[in-house]
Amino acid sequence: MTRAQTRDLVEAYLAASEHRAATGTVDEVLVRRDAWEIYERFLTSLHHRSLLAGRPDLTEQERNMYTNAVTHVTRELGRRLG
Repeated sequence: MTRAQTRDLVEAYLAASEHRAATGTVDEVLVRRDAWEIYERFLTSLHHRSLLAGRPDLTEQERNMYTNAVTHVTRELGRRLG
């Protein structure tokens, strides 16, 4: 999703929320969403790295799949953190 689409989604979510005051503003929700995304990407990266390090029995196809996943997640994490 683009940033504009994400903002639209958050705005619609807040408009429908019964707890809007407790949820926060659009910008506050977007900050929490960004932090959660970074957290998830970091943990996913660690998970795939642990699979590569702890599994000598992986086939070449499995090893390539996990290596590609680590590369993608790490690249996107770096992009998000600038």
